[in-house]
Amino acid sequence: MTNALAGKASVSHSHNILTSKGDLSPETGRSVIDSGIYTFNVFNSSLGDSTPIQYWSVLAWGKGIGGSAELASSWTNGGLELYFRKYRDWE
Repeated sequence: MTNALAGKASVSHSHNILTSKGDLSPETGRSVIDSGIYTFNVFNSSLGDSTPIQYWSVLAWGKGIGGSAELASSWTNGGLELYFRKYRDWE
């Protein structure tokens, strides 16, 4: 009989925890809220760079000011938008 768990992740391995930062101002320009993986909400605001003023739920991940990405989705009746933003460690 072979071990079904051979080559699989150990039961003692760790995971990143997905944390909500709550209701915040959007990350724009060279600003980021944190590093790792987290979510936040933006209410009745633009995310910058010609995005409409709407309500947004944002998933962000990366190394903070060392390089990050975020995916945002609006959830209002006026429009359904999906927005991607990258933050490089240089620009």
